[in-house]
Amino acid sequence: MCAEKIQRFLMAIVLTIAMVLFTTGHVQLGVIVQTLVIVMVIVWALADFCPSLWVFKKLFGSCEKKRLNLPNLPRTPLKPPPSSGWGRNN
Repeated sequence: MCAEKIQRFLMAIVLTIAMVLFTTGHVQLGVIVQTLVIVMVIVWALADFCPSLWVFKKLFGSCEKKRLNLPNLPRTPLKPPPSSGWGRNN
């Protein structure tokens, strides 16, 4: 798994924890957790820097790097589908 996917899963998990805190009556803790997520997203939007994403890229690598490092598979030409004869003058 790569950094961007892990960061998205982590954000979903943290927002789920905030939702559970709200529904169980721990409103103040829910607001704190949700505020931390909001601040992280705002910093990410304004500065194009996300601390958690930076750490995950150091630990797991970027999705883009993993996509670019795929093994070079041999390219075989595509074969045309077999002709059924419909719409052709044979």
